Amino acid sequence: MISLPSLRRFSVAALIGSISVACGGGKDDTSCGIIGPTRTLTSNPTTLAVDVGRTTTANVTFTSSCSSDSPTITVASNNAAIATVTLVGGTATVTGVGAGTTTLTLSAAGPTTTSVSVTVRPLVPTTLTLTPASDTLSPLGTRQLTSAVQDQNGAALTTATVVWRSLTTAVASVSASGLVTAAANGTATIQARVATGTGTDSLTASTTIQVVAPCTRLRPIGFAATYSGRFDASSCRNFLGFTGVLDQFTLTAAAQTYYSVRMAPSFVGSLVPLTVGSAFFGIPPTDTAVTNFVVIRPGTFGFIVASTTQNPGTYTITTALNPDPRQSCVGTDVTRGVSFVTGLTPTCQARNIRVLPLLNNTARIIATATSPSFPVRIDLLEFGTNTTLATASATINGGTATLNYLSTADRFVYFRIFGPPSANDNVTITVDQ
Repeated sequence: MISLPSLRRFSVAALIGSISVACGGGKDDTSCGIIGPTRTLTSNPTTLAVDVGRTTTANVTFTSSCSSDSPTITVASNNAAIATVTLVGGTATVTGVGAGTTTLTLSAAGPTTTSVSVTVRPLVPTTLTLTPASDTLSPLGTRQLTSAVQDQNGAALTTATVVWRSLTTAVASVSASGLVTAAANGTATIQARVATGTGTDSLTASTTIQVVAPCTRLRPIGFAATYSGRFDASSCRNFLGFTGVLDQFTLTAAAQTYYSVRMAPSFVGSLVPLTVGSAFFGIPPTDTAVTNFVVIRPGTFGFIVASTTQNPGTYTITTALNPDPRQSCVGTDVTRGVSFVTGLTPTCQARNIRVLPLLNNTARIIATATSPSFPVRIDLLEFGTNTTLATASATINGGTATLNYLSTADRFVYFRIFGPPSANDNVTITVDQ
């Protein structure tokens, strides 16, 4: 028989044992207390907002007065179609998946739980850009416009639907894909619109299309630019006696500028430099990829892209700024009123410098050339016939060759710069206004 005092001792011991098991899983852990440990699971912040496709974070912590509690925290999203979550250390990273709201549930020992509310915002179009912003066409000509939509984070929003319309349908129309077709001379405004998803609000952007007669069409093009063109029914034909088709472009420089123009056609064509309003610079060659290095004074100048056939075809021209043309033996085109540096080497003992515009009858041209390490010679020749019109030479190293010529006919001319076989130095050339 068990006595009453023994029964009392047994009950107290059993009670103490059960408290240890509840906290430490069978371990004797007096830090867990008699009543129970203090456990705290927190998130900072407790509410999150994030855009679709973006991430945000919350700092989570778990504390317990029971030293045998596991420090592990788990976190789960109640709706993974709205947001997903990962936990590394004490940082919960939340990724927005779809617009809406959901809850994150955090769990730790005890069990101890807390929640974080998450709002995922939809992506909203905030910027609409059209390319090109303006263009010049002729009747029956076409131009494909492109649009770029960005969301509130500046990222491309490729899912946005762009709606096109012409505000001047008598001058030009536009298809659902942004293809503009010119109809008659005038100015057309092509508008693109994209819904923002916020009621009736929408973004709009416009492109201005000038429609002019084919052979008066001048397309401005900037430096370091690329333009994709096409010869079609709207192209200029039989211009200034040239029986092919052509497009005309203009470049405007605020200061003396070195640049190059390159063409990559799918037809036999060429680049032909010209001063706006002047005749051709000679007969277009038949190169299929031409680079012209050009030095122009401040002002507006131009070039044409010409095809010797009248068949439809596409082309791409690229303009690029160059530091100067001295390292290339390619012929250089220059306007009057420039001073620049070129170079002669043992593998490039002569340089051709073509002058724009046309040298008129009774017009005078003056040019100088000098090199520090050899006596330089400069000839003036007629383009096409290669007839020498004038020549000048320096007599000493560092001397200046000065050429002064009065034209007796309308002609295009070019300079040829010479040095001795051992020449390997820069040449400074000045062409008068």
